Amino acid sequence: MSKENLACDPKKFKDKSLKEITLDLGYYAAEHGFSPENLGQKGIFLIGYQYLAHPPKNSFLAINPYDNQPLAKDVRDMFDTTSLRGRLEKQGFEKLVAKIFSSPPKSFFIWISPPDPYPWPRIYFGQLDQKNEDGSFSVDAFDFNNDFSQEELAAILSFFDPTINPTVTKDFILNPVIIPNQEEKTFVDLLTQIETVVRQKRKEEKILIHRVPFKEVKNQLKHLVWQEKLKQFKVQGEYHSQIIYQAIKNNRYHQALLAVADFEIAIAKKGGFFAPDSSCGRAIFQFLNQGFNLRGLPTRGVFLNLEPFRSTCPICGQPLPKPIAIGECCPWCGTERRC
Repeated sequence: MSKENLACDPKKFKDKSLKEITLDLGYYAAEHGFSPENLGQKGIFLIGYQYLAHPPKNSFLAINPYDNQPLAKDVRDMFDTTSLRGRLEKQGFEKLVAKIFSSPPKSFFIWISPPDPYPWPRIYFGQLDQKNEDGSFSVDAFDFNNDFSQEELAAILSFFDPTINPTVTKDFILNPVIIPNQEEKTFVDLLTQIETVVRQKRKEEKILIHRVPFKEVKNQLKHLVWQEKLKQFKVQGEYHSQIIYQAIKNNRYHQALLAVADFEIAIAKKGGFFAPDSSCGRAIFQFLNQGFNLRGLPTRGVFLNLEPFRSTCPICGQPLPKPIAIGECCPWCGTERRC
C-alpha cells in the first residue's frame, strides 16, 4: 500500500538499500507495467502485501516478499508528503493503522482511495491475524485496481459503515473502516460483497472491471497471480537495482533514470506495458523528449515505414498505445515515422 510513488523518479530511491530498490522495481512492474486498464484480462487487478503490526512498540512494518523479512522503515513514514494528496493519504493511513492496532483478530478493513488526481481509484482491504505472545500480529492486505465511479465507491463505503456518507475525496481517505467479527469470512467473500453493491448500483447482473468480468478479480485472488509476477521480475529487478543503487550513490541520476527506462523495456518484452500518458513510464518519455531513444542513441535520421493503425512498432516490436502520425516517433525506441 506504499508503492504507488516509485521508479519513475529515481531520486525516490535515495537512501534505500539494494533489497528495497529490487522490491520497489518488482512492485512497479506488477502494479504499473501490468495494470489492467492497459492490458485488460492480462493485467493484474490485485497486488498483495503483508505487514507486521506491533502495537506495544507502535510499529507497522511491511514484509519483503522476496525474503519474508520486515523492512526497517515504518510504513507510515513512507508517504510522499510534498503534495496535498500525499499528506492526506498519510493522515488516512495513520488512522487506519490506529484502528488496526485496537481491533480484534480476524477483523477485516477497507480503505478507499478515489482517483483524483490519479486516473483510477483503488480499494485497499485486508485482514488481521491472531496475536502473538509479544502482542504483534501479521496483516494481509490487497490493493484492488478498479474503475468504479465516485457514486459506486460511496455506496461501497456506506455499505460497510452506514454512518459515513462520503461526498469528496477526503471523506474517503480519512475514513478507513474496520469490519469486526469476520472469523468465518474470506477475502473472496469480501469481494463478493463489493460486487453485489456495485451490481445493485448499476442495476446490472454482470459487472465489468476495466472491461473484464468481475470473476477474473476473484480468480486472481484465488491463484495468487501477483506473487508469480513478483517472482518473475526478481532477477530483472536485482540486475537493474545494482545499476540504480550505484548511480544514485554517485549522484548520477541521469544514469539511474536510464536504468529505470531499460527496466521498463525489459518488462514490456515480458508482456507488460507502461502507458505514455500516465506518470508510470515517465522514465522512457523523459529520454524521448530529449531526442534520445532508450539505448541512448539520437532519434534523428532513423525513420519508420508504418501503415495506418498498426498496433506494434515494426522496429522494436513494442505495442503502440495509439496510431503514430507522420512526423511522430515510436514511444519505445524513438524511431520517427516518415510515411
